[in-house]
Amino acid sequence: MKLQFKIVICSVFALFGTVVQAQNVENVTVDRKGQYADIDVDASNAAAKVLIQGDEDEREATMAAMMKEPDSYNPTALYMMAQALFDMDRREEAIYWLLMGEIRARIDATICAERSARQGVSVLRQSVSRDLMLYMIENAEEYVATLDRAIAYIREHDAEYDRRWINLHGMGVFIAGMSDDGEKPSETALSAPEDTWPQLKAEALDGYRDGYMKMVDKD
Repeated sequence: MKLQFKIVICSVFALFGTVVQAQNVENVTVDRKGQYADIDVDASNAAAKVLIQGDEDEREATMAAMMKEPDSYNPTALYMMAQALFDMDRREEAIYWLLMGEIRARIDATICAERSARQGVSVLRQSVSRDLMLYMIENAEEYVATLDRAIAYIREHDAEYDRRWINLHGMGVFIAGMSDDGEKPSETALSAPEDTWPQLKAEALDGYRDGYMKMVDKD
């Protein structure tokens, strides 16, 4: 799988872990190498693509599959689910899935050991429409119960997708991809030690809710 990068001084942005978006610099195409080649994003990327480009029947089938097994899809697909539902004027459902994506992305960023990759959270927010994000912000108080429902679900259910999807948004995948074929890329840890994940997850959940409630209190 090849990734296409555009590079700007100290700034790299990615969408769906496959395309890096930045400003006015030439494209560089690289292969995923080393430990980055093992990151499994295929099912989530396929679902996201259908939700963006598929016909009505394909989108409905994909949404049904995701609703049946929500833990199997990374935040990329969850954000696209939210956008598809919002476009269908199913707004409460859209906000639920947006919050699911936001919260799980924050957890994954907290677990991620590669600091440059954490920008993937911001990139996902840019992947949905401004109208959707503004709707959530402007109606934050109305959806506190929806937030708590999403938090309760995530607190009780662990992600089954590859949490390292977010590492495809960092500089490490680019550096590894640019290495010579005969040169083994440096393989530092992509994630925090797994025994720390429950605590990091709890901190991310509490932190997200605190931030959301500050947004509510501004109204």
